Amino acid sequence: MENIKIVELIMTILGIGCILLLVYYLYKRREKGNPKPWLILLITSIGLLNIQYEIASYSVPVIPIGVMIIYFEFLIKRRNWHWYRKYAWTGFLGSYILFATTLLSQPIQAFFYPNEPETYLANLHQPELITTNFISAEGKTLHKEKLNDALSNLERQKLRNEKWIDSLYDEEERFPYLITGIDPKWGSGIDTMVFIEDNGKGWLITTPEAHYYYRSPTSIFKEESNE
Repeated sequence: MENIKIVELIMTILGIGCILLLVYYLYKRREKGNPKPWLILLITSIGLLNIQYEIASYSVPVIPIGVMIIYFEFLIKRRNWHWYRKYAWTGFLGSYILFATTLLSQPIQAFFYPNEPETYLANLHQPELITTNFISAEGKTLHKEKLNDALSNLERQKLRNEKWIDSLYDEEERFPYLITGIDPKWGSGIDTMVFIEDNGKGWLITTPEAHYYYRSPTSIFKEESNE
C-alpha cells in the first residue's frame, strides 16, 4: 500500500460510482421488460471494453468493442437486446467517465504532490548511504544530522551535464552514492531513487517519468578525521 496513488484511486472510485448511479437510474426508469440486475451489471462491465486511440499520451476510447460483442451475442441467442441495449452503451459511456476522472486526477495530484523535495523526500527512516560504484567512490559516511538540515535547504538546479545516464558504474560516475531509507509522501504513488553526488551536495532524484537535480549548501558526508 506504500506506493498507492490515492488521488487516482479516489477518482476511479468516484467514476465507478457515477456509472453505477446512472445504471440504477436507467433501471428504475425502465418502461417495460424485466431485465436481470446481475446481467445488467455484467453487460455494463463488458460495455466498458473499447479500442483506444493515443492522443498526446492519452488513451481515448473510440470504438465500443464491448457493445459489439454483446450485440452479436444477443443476436445469435435471440435474446431481448432492446432490454439491455442502453446498459451496454452506458458501459461505453462509462469509459469516457473514467477517462475524465483520469484527466481530473492529474491537476489534483499535482496540487497535493508537487514536484518538490517535500514530496519525494517526505519520510526519513534509518537512512543509509550505499556505494554504487566502488571504482569512483571514496567510501564516504553519511552524517545524519547534516542530512536533516540538507533536506530543508535543497535548491533545484538545472543538471548541466547528463552523461551520468550512460555512465553508471563508470570510473567517472558523477553520482556514485545511493541513499536508502527515504520515502516519498504517502499516497503519491511515486517510486523514487535518490543518488548523491561525489561532493555530498548534489542530489539526483529519479522517478520512472523524470529526474530532478537539487543542491544543498553543505555536504551530507562526515568530515574525514586527520588523525
